[in-house]
Amino acid sequence: MAEEQAPIPYAVTPKKKFPATLILIIIIVLLGFAVIFLLQSGRLSQKTPPTTTPTVQVTPTPEIIPTLAITPTPLTTPTTTVDDDNKLIKQAILNKLGLTESQAVVTISQNTGQYAKGGVKEIEAVGGGYFLAAKVGGNWVTVYDGQANPTCVQLAPYNFPTDMVPECLDSSGKVVKR
Repeated sequence: MAEEQAPIPYAVTPKKKFPATLILIIIIVLLGFAVIFLLQSGRLSQKTPPTTTPTVQVTPTPEIIPTLAITPTPLTTPTTTVDDDNKLIKQAILNKLGLTESQAVVTISQNTGQYAKGGVKEIEAVGGGYFLAAKVGGNWVTVYDGQANPTCVQLAPYNFPTDMVPECLDSSGKVVKR
């Protein structure tokens, strides 16, 4: 008789295989990376290659150009007269105060061409005040107008001469010799 085989004490399990879908996903991902790489490197661009046109070389014909001797004239800067400056100063003061020439009298006691000092009196007012003006970028600006000393902070950006403005008020309101 034929001998029977003894039962196998343990079961042999077959080795696990990668599922086909996992392999397919890996291939698709790798293809995607390859396409992205080729697009960035410019190998898969849809651009048509540039067409070359034959170049034609043109040799210019020398021509004679007559030259003129030009003597440069010195540049002159427009000069303003003291009267022009005074009109501009008065207008800057009136603009700052919101007044017209018929409402106030502006007198200029000092004008250095860069700095000016004078008085202001409204026509219908009892008293008046004084002003300080400076020329900035070719335009006159009102730095101070009133009856007291200007603050040192108001004067600092303009560097007024000390003989024109010998005193100013510090931050505590005390008079300071400049």
